[in-house]
Amino acid sequence: MNHFNNKDLENQIVELLKETPIPASIDYVAQHFNLAWGTARAILLNLVIEGRIQSQKTTKSLIFWVKRRSQLSHD
Repeated sequence: MNHFNNKDLENQIVELLKETPIPASIDYVAQHFNLAWGTARAILLNLVIEGRIQSQKTTKSLIFWVKRRSQLSHD
């Protein structure tokens, strides 16, 4: 199955990130959706480019989250 440009999968990933209390790693998303690590990374980075999620590089890896409403008012 082609996971790229799969809007249902993208929406499910955004919902997962909304529900997780802390930012998620590529590994977490890949395991949750049974995706290859590279596929999960590509989808997450595409969502960042689209502005649907946020990301940050840590000393260990990239982490991803959805900006909460309370965070929006502080920017």
